[in-house]
Amino acid sequence: MTDAPAFEGWALVEIMGHRRRAGFVREVTVAGAKMLQVDVPAPDGDVTEFYGGASIFALRPVTEQLARDLAKQAEPRPVRALSYACEDDIDG
Repeated sequence: MTDAPAFEGWALVEIMGHRRRAGFVREVTVAGAKMLQVDVPAPDGDVTEFYGGASIFALRPVTEQLARDLAKQAEPRPVRALSYACEDDIDG
């Protein structure tokens, strides 16, 4: 019985069914444990994230262009500041 080669390439990864990351993925070993390294394209250079196998819900191979487009859509957007009123006088 031979081990199949680990997948390495552009993919959309769903983590725990709640978070999606698109980028270049490869299997790596971190502290003796196999993990998935996801290099997410960003304007200032790739952002690298690591995920354990048990947390991966799905992995879909995609083209490089699609992964880059998906990564752009997931970029953090500017946050609108909220102002909170201080309620010093609760009794009116």
